[in-house]
Amino acid sequence: MLVKNRMTRNPYSVTPDTALSEARDLIKKEKVDIVPVVDKKGHLKGVITEKDVLYASPSNCTTLDVFEIHTLFAGMKVSDVMEKNPLTISPDLHVEDAARLLKENDVIGVCVVDGGVLTGIITESDLLSVFLEIFSAHQKGIRATAVCPQEKGELAKLSSALYEKGADILAFCSTRGDDMTKELVVIKATGLSLEEMENTIKPFVLEIKEVVEL
Repeated sequence: MLVKNRMTRNPYSVTPDTALSEARDLIKKEKVDIVPVVDKKGHLKGVITEKDVLYASPSNCTTLDVFEIHTLFAGMKVSDVMEKNPLTISPDLHVEDAARLLKENDVIGVCVVDGGVLTGIITESDLLSVFLEIFSAHQKGIRATAVCPQEKGELAKLSSALYEKGADILAFCSTRGDDMTKELVVIKATGLSLEEMENTIKPFVLEIKEVVEL
C-alpha cells in the first residue's frame, strides 16, 4: 500500500504571507493539526502546526494589554513561525515507511511532494484509519488472539485450517511475542461460531489468549 493511496489530497494550505491569525482560524475551524505552507505555484515552503500558533501567542502572564496583544498578533505572518524545510515524502513510499518516519521524527504528519510540488499530506489520523482497516474493525466477526511458535509454515497451517473449516478470514495479523521464539497472532473471521474458532486454531497454537465476538 502506497502513500498516494491513503494520503489526504488537496489539503488546506496557506502561503508564507498569510496572516498568522488567519492560519490560526483555519486550524481551529477545520480541526487540523498541521497545515502546509506553499507559494503561488504550489511549491512547499514549510508547515505550520497548532503548536506553532500556540507558542507564538502571548501567554496569560503577559503584561501587555488586550489592544497591544491584538496589534502584536495581527502583525505576524505565517513565515514568522512556520517550520522551514520540513520532512517530506514521496507519494510512492509505502505507508509503513511513512508511519516509521512519523514515529522516528516525532511528528504528527508529513507533506507529500512530487517534484517539489505539494500533492497531499499524510497524518497520524490517516495511518490510524489504515490500522483499523487492517484489523477489519468496522466489520462484525469472531476475533481470536493466540500465541504461535515463530517457525516457518506455522501461520500457513493455521490459515489453511480455518479455510478448510469454512471461515471467511477478514483479518490475519501477527506481531512479536514475549520472546523471539513466539509471535502473537490476531485473526478475525466470519462463518464460524466461537467454539468452532477455538477448536480449529487450538492444534496450531501454543496458547489462546481470547476468542470473542465483535
